[in-house]
Amino acid sequence: MAKQKKYPRSRVRFALITLLVLIVLVYLFSRI
Repeated sequence: MAKQKKYPRSRVRFALITLLVLIVLVYLFSRI
């Protein structure tokens, strides 16, 4: 039960991290 509750939260966190990385990459490329 605990694992099922934790799974969606970790997936949301993973999506947020990937989104943040993409934003940083776009920011860096726009500065060059």
